[in-house]
Amino acid sequence: MEKKVVIHCVNLGISNYSETLEIQERYFQEVINQKIFNRKNPKKHLTTKNYLLFVEHPSVYTLGKSGKIENLLINKAQLQENNVSFFKTNRGGDITYHGPGQIVVYPILDLDNFFTDIHKYLRLIEECIIQTSTLKLKEVMGRLEFGLIIRIMSQRKFVLLVLEQVDG
Repeated sequence: MEKKVVIHCVNLGISNYSETLEIQERYFQEVINQKIFNRKNPKKHLTTKNYLLFVEHPSVYTLGKSGKIENLLINKAQLQENNVSFFKTNRGGDITYHGPGQIVVYPILDLDNFFTDIHKYLRLIEECIIQTSTLKLKEVMGRLEFGLIIRIMSQRKFVLLVLEQVDG
């Protein structure tokens, strides 16, 4: 019998990057705490939750830990003049822009609930992006079962896929 895994979809609406990062870290810590509890109490094992966080950020540039500040092609005054935030992150990558009209999806998934092959996970994410042509997101709330194709790009925009594996 195939086990059903639930993915909770959370619509954060419009949220600045730092607030969204705090929310991600809270959900992530919840998953880690449940995994720790499960290891210490195998007879009381509870399935960890899985989340997709949907958000639209006000204009922001992020600089990843492998990025170089000189790759940001505008200065601090221009950022302020255009009401654009700048945020240094602990994630990989270089300079990334997020802004109005872009739907960003942050997955917080315990791969133990699905499979533990990170390469398979990346291929499935890639395939979702390839198969996707448009997203009309008015409100994403509720739950999805794993396997539903999630549309996360439009025909006129490209997708930047940034994922971080955390061994737990």
